[in-house]
Amino acid sequence: MKKIIFMIFALILIASFAITVISTDFFTNQNEKISDMLDISSRDETIVVTVGNEKIYQWQIDQIVKSSKISIENAKAQFSEKQLKEMGIFLSAKSEDKALEELIEKQVLLNEAERQNLIIDEENARKIAQQNFENVKKENGESYAVIKKYIQNNSLTEEKYIEQLTSVYVKNAKIAKVKEIYETSFAGTQEEKEIALNRYIDSLISSENIEYISK
Repeated sequence: MKKIIFMIFALILIASFAITVISTDFFTNQNEKISDMLDISSRDETIVVTVGNEKIYQWQIDQIVKSSKISIENAKAQFSEKQLKEMGIFLSAKSEDKALEELIEKQVLLNEAERQNLIIDEENARKIAQQNFENVKKENGESYAVIKKYIQNNSLTEEKYIEQLTSVYVKNAKIAKVKEIYETSFAGTQEEKEIALNRYIDSLISSENIEYISK
């Protein structure tokens, strides 16, 4: 089976995503797409939605949609549809509406984490971010090439990049903690817990102050 490389770079307020690689030439083509996608200078700063006091921008939606397409292209290049089905992987490109739904849900859960005053060990998150970065840097492969170009394109230092990555880890940990607290308080089968959790998230969304600005 061909090697799968996980891209450990942050999508600034969006979780990291995995890129599947089959060859240097193929990756080089994707490398350019990824670098363009992560170039701060090309971001659309239009505010689409506000969730409480937090803003969701068009560039965040664009990044999710584009990263979804890149991931699908790479997966299809490496595996046949039959292999993907056997692995339980069903690929579907994300629409802008779906991307926006995900961003709203994440922000609502982050807002709930703040209301619950949930504390995440940021120092530990930073250590994880630092270690992941050092591991990728040590390998000095295609993944590091993308990270390095991202850092250069956006006039960052490695330290600033790790700060961004740490921020992503902390936010993801807060979201996971909100879900974990609710699930542990609910008795039932795993399927029942998942259904209850989705209803809980829906209730949080419906009670949140969400204002659509330009969508």
